[in-house]
Amino acid sequence: MENTKQSLENLTENLKLFDRMWCVYEQAYIGELIVIERDSRRYLSALIDSVQDDKMFIEAVGQINAVANSEGKGRQDFESNLLDLVRSLQIRQVAVQALSQRVIRAFSRMRTYTTKLDPEEVDP
Repeated sequence: MENTKQSLENLTENLKLFDRMWCVYEQAYIGELIVIERDSRRYLSALIDSVQDDKMFIEAVGQINAVANSEGKGRQDFESNLLDLVRSLQIRQVAVQALSQRVIRAFSRMRTYTTKLDPEEVDP
């Protein structure tokens, strides 16, 4: 009987220890998740803050693109004067004009989309 009582006490103590250790683990895990979320939202916040400045906006889009494409296929090398260059093109070639218009529309749509974003509602 004494042996069974001792075994139950050991089991109880071990379960209490496990529970305390599990709580420590969960606190650390959730703390890390909060840090990761905050860090990942900084790119989105920079994008939102830059929406009125073409140069900063293009750089912020490039940053997000590079980070979002984990396979290394994200473009971060957009020239900051890309939109100015495309808008100023006076080329008569239809293909180049079409491409220029696509670039302008893409950034216009991205800017419109960005103005509607709330970083707290986006899952990083």
